[in-house]
Amino acid sequence: MDALDFEVTERSGSRVAFQSSRETLVVHQPHPRPEIDRNAARTIARFLEDEGITP
Repeated sequence: MDALDFEVTERSGSRVAFQSSRETLVVHQPHPRPEIDRNAARTIARFLEDEGITP
């Protein structure tokens, strides 16, 4: 996300925020396994599509 010029900010707990010029997406950083669930993947894909990026 850094390469796409989104500002990345660590939030409380295990949350991470990705901020574009128009909106912010806050997701839970997966742990202990580095895998996100299907709903999180869909949310991230929609966020990218809204920004004009095709995942």
